[in-house]
Amino acid sequence: MKEKKASVAKGQPVFDLHIIGFGVVGRGVVKALMRPGPDGRPQPFRVVAVTDRSGTVVDPEGLDLPKLLRSKEKHGDVTRASGEHQKWNGEQALRNVRSDIVVEVTPTNIVDGEPGITHIAEAMRLGRHVVTANKGPFALQFQKIAALAQRSGVLLKYGGSVCGAVPIIELVRDALVGNDVSAIRGVMNGSCNYILSRMEKSGEEFDAVLADAAKLGITETDPSQDIDGWDAASKLVILANAVMNRPITIRDVKVEGIRNVTAASMKAAKKRGKVIRLIATISRDVAEVKPVELDEGSGLAVDGTLNVAVVETDLAKDITIVGRGAGQMETASAILGDLHAVRRELAARSDGGGARRAGLALSGIEVGSVAKKKVATIDADATLGRAVRLMQKKGISQLPVLSEGVCVGTISERTVVDLLVDRGAKKLESLVVRDVMGPPLPELGASTPLVAVAKVLERRSAVLVTRALDIVGIVTRADLLRLVSAD
Repeated sequence: MKEKKASVAKGQPVFDLHIIGFGVVGRGVVKALMRPGPDGRPQPFRVVAVTDRSGTVVDPEGLDLPKLLRSKEKHGDVTRASGEHQKWNGEQALRNVRSDIVVEVTPTNIVDGEPGITHIAEAMRLGRHVVTANKGPFALQFQKIAALAQRSGVLLKYGGSVCGAVPIIELVRDALVGNDVSAIRGVMNGSCNYILSRMEKSGEEFDAVLADAAKLGITETDPSQDIDGWDAASKLVILANAVMNRPITIRDVKVEGIRNVTAASMKAAKKRGKVIRLIATISRDVAEVKPVELDEGSGLAVDGTLNVAVVETDLAKDITIVGRGAGQMETASAILGDLHAVRRELAARSDGGGARRAGLALSGIEVGSVAKKKVATIDADATLGRAVRLMQKKGISQLPVLSEGVCVGTISERTVVDLLVDRGAKKLESLVVRDVMGPPLPELGASTPLVAVAKVLERRSAVLVTRALDIVGIVTRADLLRLVSAD
């Protein structure tokens, strides 16, 4: 397998992937990875773990992808795939599987965002880059997730969460950089668009077309998220935050679905030279999803399952982009594009000065910067409540625990959450840290070369940095990446 890895990249790195969620989209990602890249060589990615409802299958040398697909498609889970099988759920697997990039493609949940929020947050806290098509976490907590990614020093890509294969986020961020985007307006749900355009042409009532769309697999078993407008609203929230600097959540969007659109209203609109489409609009003061009458020749009056968006700008004026907004391979295409974007950005980081810093030690500016911004310690007899407040104040997820000046363990946000579930929040102030701390972190001196630190971090999530007998900092994998990538 090592020879294969070398032949794939010919001196370039191969990135290990952990896929969480192995439904339609997860399987599509694997199928896309099995296709050769644009240069005819295998993709520079290796799937080392897949987690679904049945557990996790792991192979550090790379899973057999055809066998993995056969296991899921024939038996409904990954238990027949080659590799080591564990009963780990997504969160447990993240802590036990070594990977470079986590692909989070569990079903969208716009009620509380779970389990996607937990998976994405935990992956970033562990220093993994994240690629996802899961709309729920961003619809509810975009700003918090983006801040955690920045704080953790990892890359976060979510192009597949908006309009599938239609690269609207990339269009605005890359091709239209320098333009002021005043509004984005479009059809952002293919299921609704199929229903409305079918009603327009056939004259059938909504319920009949909906039932037929379900039989064809165009809608979900429970289509309410689509036809009530919430799927389009989720995408709108992501666009608002990602490219228009509007920090809104799905609660800020006015939403009206298509349940009340009738064959009669369609017919009346047609007599006026109009069509009805579910239009999502985001501007500086508007965030709404609702059925709208459009001129028959409007660029937004697309048919079938197509998505379309018009981006209104000051310099380029109106730019229209059309494509398939849903589907297994369409979404997989967006995820594959994001994976390659991560690969390119990491290569750029390395070329931008990381290699020149490889011989540096954990001293001077590196430890100083970490110590000022990231480090705090707590005594073993402090309360759990004090530990939580200190982590929140410092913006960190892990604390070394000291007893008479010696590091005797660590406490993390995850430990606190587990305790709250087990014992209840009212116990927070009564518990002392020594009752709940984890194993001690390894210690390295401030003069230890960064190469040696990196080797330790391959096995551990963090290290303590010491100068003489004093603890002067903590370095995580994410911190190390920032240090070696800095200008």
